[in-house]
Amino acid sequence: MKHFKKKHNTATNILIKRFTNKKSGMVSETRREIQHRFDYLDWSVQKRIIFLFLESGKTDRVWAYSKMLKFWDDCFITVVKSHWEKFNDLKCSWLIIKHFPLSYVKEHERELSLGDNYYHICRRLCKDKSFRINKTRLNAQQYLNIIRDSEEKISDEEALYILYALSRDRCQKGLPINYFTNKYCCNRGDAPSPIDIPEISMAFYYFRQMGNQDALKAYARWADSVQKHINGNIKFWELQSLPVPDYIYITQLSEIMMKVMSDALKHLEIVE
Repeated sequence: MKHFKKKHNTATNILIKRFTNKKSGMVSETRREIQHRFDYLDWSVQKRIIFLFLESGKTDRVWAYSKMLKFWDDCFITVVKSHWEKFNDLKCSWLIIKHFPLSYVKEHERELSLGDNYYHICRRLCKDKSFRINKTRLNAQQYLNIIRDSEEKISDEEALYILYALSRDRCQKGLPINYFTNKYCCNRGDAPSPIDIPEISMAFYYFRQMGNQDALKAYARWADSVQKHINGNIKFWELQSLPVPDYIYITQLSEIMMKVMSDALKHLEIVE
């Protein structure tokens, strides 16, 4: 039996006609072909396809929303506003948050603040002096990103709060084995520090630029204490004597570190 490779040379305008003709029996096939070649089409054709898909079913609308996130034009504002009011699709709200005028986003902040949308609203409005961030609706990394985007200086107390919050979040999630650099494989016996964790290291860099030296010194003292407790942990030294591959070594080292950090954070809460 001969197998023929599917051709992709049908003119786009013919595909569009087939897609709009729901009785053609070729809607699914033409949908796949249109989506396959979309990114390489002329902008005028892309806009025509986006409008076409917006008037189709929910699956096609959602696909169109995803393309508008990347290929935005203000000519979409009217139809997106209409679809948001009619369908209340989540991905449609992303377009409003990202591309609509700030005045509209502010006016409809409450309706748009669904789930994780609040974080993206904060990133869009954080430079507006009248906007107040509710940090209880954000995790530590999101809050740090917004503070960075706002380009406003914060107190050492707030910076230290973020550093400890990042540490708590990491203890809850655990450490992927790729979080540590090769130095802990090459130099077994070295106890890791919380400052080695990428998001903590990045926060250190940011707060150093912002001049939050007192917060960095306070966290560094706590991190030194954690490192000393790891170095004095019996499981840490038992691990050094095991002839295990690097990935097992790093996995067990991460578990030890998370346990020591978690205990140190609990003690910190008692002291506070």
